[in-house]
Amino acid sequence: MDGDGRLFEGLKAGDTDALEALIGLWRPRAEGYARKILREPTAAEDAVQEAFSRIWAARAGLDPGRPFENYLFTVVKRVCVDELRRAGRFPALPVQREDAAVPAV
Repeated sequence: MDGDGRLFEGLKAGDTDALEALIGLWRPRAEGYARKILREPTAAEDAVQEAFSRIWAARAGLDPGRPFENYLFTVVKRVCVDELRRAGRFPALPVQREDAAVPAV
């Protein structure tokens, strides 16, 4: 198992030192990714902080057999999209009512 895998196992077990180590390893790349989406450095930092908080909160359900990077970047993307929607910069998709008539083809 690689270093990330051992840290991921520790994270799942509730080891805050493992969380801090993963933050140290992955924060720069995650913030770069979030900056590309949000185009605002402070918002990107906040998004990454929120992503790590969500991962910590959901640690019991994580699969250490999968790469930590996959979890992190998926959560960062979701947090960024939530922020764009909240700020009105990413419109929600229209929801079609189930009882609405479907046009004939």
